[in-house]
Order: sequence, then C-alpha cells, then structure tokens
Amino acid sequence: MKNGWIIILFFLSQSMFGQEKYMASIPTLGFSVTNNVFYYTKYPEGFKVYADCNSVETCKNKYPESTLQSILSSKNYEWNQNNYEYKIKNDSGEYEKKNKHGKEELYAELLNKVTFKANGHEFAIIKYHFKTNNKKTPACITLKKKNDQWFVYVATRTMAKVYMMFNYLSSDSIDAIFMNKKTNMKSLDSQIAEMYASGILDFSKAIHSENSGMTQEELKKVLDPLMIQQYFGMN
Repeated sequence: MKNGWIIILFFLSQSMFGQEKYMASIPTLGFSVTNNVFYYTKYPEGFKVYADCNSVETCKNKYPESTLQSILSSKNYEWNQNNYEYKIKNDSGEYEKKNKHGKEELYAELLNKVTFKANGHEFAIIKYHFKTNNKKTPACITLKKKNDQWFVYVATRTMAKVYMMFNYLSSDSIDAIFMNKKTNMKSLDSQIAEMYASGILDFSKAIHSENSGMTQEELKKVLDPLMIQQYFGMN
C-alpha cells in the first residue's frame, strides 16, 4: 500500500496549488449547490492511479481518487461492492482477468475533476482514461461522500448532464471552460464567453451548450480523442 499512499500524497500536494474556486451565477444543478461554489482540478500530465492497493481494509476510500484505486485493485466481488452506493453485478471473470494484469497494464490516467457540496453531501466527478489489455478507453466517474468515505453513485437528471459533459469533451476543452481560456476555435470561444457573460462561470450554460455551430474539424478538437475513435469513427 506504500505506493498507493505516495500517489495520494502527491495528489494532495498538487491539488492544493491547482484547485480553483468558482461562483456559479445560476445557483442550481437541479438541486441547490452549497454557496454556489465549485472546485475544479486539472491533474498534472501523466497522473496515474494503479491497481496497487492490497486489500479492502487498506483502501480507505478517503478521497475520490482512492475509491477509483480501490475499484482497480479489487480482487473479488465483496471488495468491489464496497466501493459503490448501489448494487453491482457479480462477474467473477472480471476479477480473474484483473488479477493477471501487471502494474503497467491496468491503470487510470486522471485528467479533470470538479467537486462541490449539495444537500449535506460532497460530490465529485472525475474524467480519466482507463488502460487495460493495451487499450485506452475514455471514462468518467461520479462519486458521493458519506461518513468520511467516497462511493460511486448513479448520476441522474442534471448531474447526468455534467457526467456526459466530462465524458465526451476533451480534457483541454473542459479546462478551457473552467479556466475561461481562449481555444482559437470560434464557436467554442463564443460559448465560453457566453458562460462568463455575467463575469463568473454560469455552470448551467456549460452543461446546456450545443455544438451545432461547430465544423467537423472543430468538433474533433472539442471532443475527447478516444471518444472520437471509439464511438464516432472520426479520423
């Protein structure tokens, strides 16, 4: 577990300086967000979480990242179920395959994260790329904190739109939205300008924006490149 704690400590040292606070001008995601505050993080390039947690007892799930590490490390159904707020399918073959992978064959490369509080709970959404069987897959995970532990939960309604935004957009596009950056793509820059029209990020406009005005070349740059390859067949 030593390497696992090094990962978490490294994350903490990085996120203290990389995390920014934003106030949303429309204070709702379909539910009230505490103080209208979102916290955004772009992980350092190449930041990876490996399946190197030894047991469910040593995976404490104290951070969203450690819950993802526990999912990757889980060696049986009972362990993996401990990471979820809802009932998951018991597929024994999944754990047999996972146990055969070496460290560099199974990991999650973390890209972007947003956290906030609502209805007395803390929530987190993480965008990452999942590596297994020499193949990378785009992925996103939504988590909720309960009793000092983070659990995966099913995003519904407006939260599901945030999930889709993180899942489909590229890491750079998400970063441009949260950091109010120019991208040199006219349609995206126009949308970002509209999101910040009030002087602060209107998160509701971010999740309801459309890509109808984008060219195919712009769309390729806005979407996650792995998502394009896997689901859209765009080269």
